[in-house]
This record gives sequence, C-alpha cells and structure tokens, in this order.
Amino acid sequence: MKLWFKIVALTALSAVPVLSDILRVEAGGGAWMQTPKGTIAYETSTDSGSSTNREDQTQRGYAWLYVKHPVPVLPNLRLEYCNISTDGDVTVTLGSLIPVTTSSTSSFDTNEYDAVLYYNLLDNTFWTTLDLGVDIKALDYRFDVAPTNDLIAYGGYSKSGTLVLPLLYARARFEIPGTGLGIEGLGSYVSYQKSHVYDARVKADWTMTFVPGIQPGVEAGYRIQKITINVDDKAIDGDIDFSGLYVGAFLRF
Repeated sequence: MKLWFKIVALTALSAVPVLSDILRVEAGGGAWMQTPKGTIAYETSTDSGSSTNREDQTQRGYAWLYVKHPVPVLPNLRLEYCNISTDGDVTVTLGSLIPVTTSSTSSFDTNEYDAVLYYNLLDNTFWTTLDLGVDIKALDYRFDVAPTNDLIAYGGYSKSGTLVLPLLYARARFEIPGTGLGIEGLGSYVSYQKSHVYDARVKADWTMTFVPGIQPGVEAGYRIQKITINVDDKAIDGDIDFSGLYVGAFLRF
C-alpha cells in the first residue's frame, strides 16, 4: 500500500514540469495535534478485552497532493496521507465457565492512504470552488494488547491488516479576492450496516500570490475523524475518534 501511494504521487509530481501549462497542482503537509477518544474491543475463543483510549494529545504528520486537469470527462485526483495512534488501558476477561479478569495496556496505530477521484462542480467561479467525488480510503492498522505476568498471566493479543473503504467526498472553498486568503471545508463519509466512518475538517489558508511561478502558502484548521467499525467478526470492534488542530504549509504550481 505504501509503495502504491508513493508511485502515484511521484508520477503526478514528475509530470508537473512537462504539463505545467495545463495542470494545476498543489502539495502540502504539516502536523495534526490529535486527541483520541473512545474504545476498542476484541474477542477470541479464549479471552476478550475492552480498551479505553487515553485522551493524551499527540502530534502526527499529514500530507496531501492535488492534481487538476482540463479534461471534463476524467476525474481529478487528490492523494492524502495521515497517521493516527493511541495508547489505552485494557480490561481482559479470561475463560468462559469461570471467567477471571486482569488489566493490561494497548496500542493502536493506523497509517491512512486516501485516493480521491473528484469533479469540479464549480472551479473558482465567483471565487468559489465546489468538488464532489469518491474517496478510496485504505487503513493499514495494528492493535496490540501487552502480555502480563501479574497475579494472572496473560499472553497478550495482536491484530493487524488493511481495510479499504469507499467514501463519499465533498469540498467547498471560498477565496477572498485580492488577499490570497481562503476558507475551506472538506469531508468524506460512508455508512454500511454497523460501521460508519467520517473524516471532516475546516481550515483557513494564505497563499503568497505575489510570488511568481510556484507559490508557497500556510494553512491552519481543525480536523475530526470518527471510526466505528467491526473487523473480522469481533476480532476488533472499534468506536474511536481523533480530533484537534492542525497546521501546515503548501506549494501551488
């Protein structure tokens, strides 16, 4: 998954010098100060557990790349990456006939890769942009519960995998004429049976329009991501969200 994401991103960037007259490209990245909340549960044939996320703020990186082209029938492309992670405290239940409980700790880490195919319904029309499309979100996740050697010995638990979800994507943007300032909101959402995922953010940015050619800029906003999902029939049952401020920089070609 990581190799696929890098190949697509590098291919798009390598095309910029050749197609600079017909392509519009933006690329950026920064830090997301995320605070996790919620729980993650799991169940095996011999034990089960429920982990409560510690609400400790962590700083994680993100990156994005827009590629816009003038061909009406083909969708434009947006690529994104971010990392979400959290530690938790777990109550573990062992056995079924005479169950006993013990305590442990957990860690949850996910690398997210998004490939968004979208169309411009409005393309800076009266300084307004409106995009609509599909977000293919791939979650490379790992969940670990630490073994214990206290009064009750416990061997721990580990689960990892890749989950791919199609989400509806929308983006709205307004630019204040003559200032380089922009206000933007974007988000993705899907709901299926007992699972739903959404990823939403609002931001303000400033582009240094007085710089010719490649124009730098800075952005700041707020992002919230909610994941309620069941993986492999109770192997992992998560209800978690990550939210917080983010700041970054970008380049417009």
